Amino acid sequence: MLKKTLLTIALVPLAVACGHDPSSNNNSAGITGLQPDKWTWVPFADAKCRDGSPTGIGVNLGSDSDKLMIFLQGGGACFNAATCAGNPSSFSAADFAALDVVCESQEHKCTSVNNGILDRTNPANPVKDWNYVFVPYCTGDVHGGNNPAGTVAGVAETQQFVGYVNMSLYLARLVPTFPGTTRVLLTGVSAGGFGSVGTYGPVSGAFASALVEMIDDSGPPLADPYFAGCLQDLQRQTWGLDNTLVQDCGGECSSTGTQFFDLYRHHIKTHQAANFGQIESTDDDATTSNFGFGLNRCTGYQPLSEAQFTAGLQDMESKLSSYSNAGAFIFPGPAHTSLLGPDFYTRTAGGGTTGSGSVVLNDWVRELLDGTVTNIGP
Repeated sequence: MLKKTLLTIALVPLAVACGHDPSSNNNSAGITGLQPDKWTWVPFADAKCRDGSPTGIGVNLGSDSDKLMIFLQGGGACFNAATCAGNPSSFSAADFAALDVVCESQEHKCTSVNNGILDRTNPANPVKDWNYVFVPYCTGDVHGGNNPAGTVAGVAETQQFVGYVNMSLYLARLVPTFPGTTRVLLTGVSAGGFGSVGTYGPVSGAFASALVEMIDDSGPPLADPYFAGCLQDLQRQTWGLDNTLVQDCGGECSSTGTQFFDLYRHHIKTHQAANFGQIESTDDDATTSNFGFGLNRCTGYQPLSEAQFTAGLQDMESKLSSYSNAGAFIFPGPAHTSLLGPDFYTRTAGGGTTGSGSVVLNDWVRELLDGTVTNIGP
């Protein structure tokens, strides 16, 4: 049975940013009407979801105005009828309002843009004073596509896979909104984790004078056979990745079976002043399910076993062992994502069976941002 991680969003009203003309395309003016410690939804009429509806971003000003975190939302992917059915095809201001809540408890079922690494009230949050940008996910292409007329077998409607195009539109306004930015953390969970790898190129290029670092939560760019080459090729063709991720790779992503990993390594070795991190469990129930579509050269389906998935993570870590600016936080179990919830402050890795010497995730992130990059876990 296919395991899925779904986000159910209620619809409630939300005000939008002042100073933004929703009818204006190609607008590169800075975003106005923002208030400290308050989320503002900024619509972009020219940014599209895969069903063709418009979308936008959430922005929250912090007290440390020269640092910026760009957080990419997760939500699966759309590359066949089964995956598209569980993947959001739209995201509006009302959807964002449903996330802009304060959870009454720290239960995992409460999804909020004020939790985890986005929680300004927790003194243990290493980025609590930074500026925040929340990029919603509704394009089905792990934020990396450029195929506005995409087709998927078993899905009748044409799909707009334009996550990469949307990011370019957002960056055109974010750069003048945050002048003088010295640090950028690009991060995300699940599809947003993969998206952080895929959009690092345009983000680092847009904020060229800043140190742009990256943390990928639950979107590991594994190589074949763990992330099957046929599956990588299907996604590349479906989402138009030749015009985005592969193009950004400087000729180093030509291999079908390693193109996502090759892009990640390309960023690491060409931005050695920046630090890069992976957060993942050894048996991530959603990612092992996703990779299961690569069985028998993409003719069958079976989720990866924990042993297979762990071997893939170890393979990635081994291939990056010569780069001191790349690390990983690997912990046991089937959990999927850690940054956007209370687990950010309680998740531990390392320390063996006794737990002695284990590292808490938020401390690992703090150390990475302070310049100490480590590999924790198996």
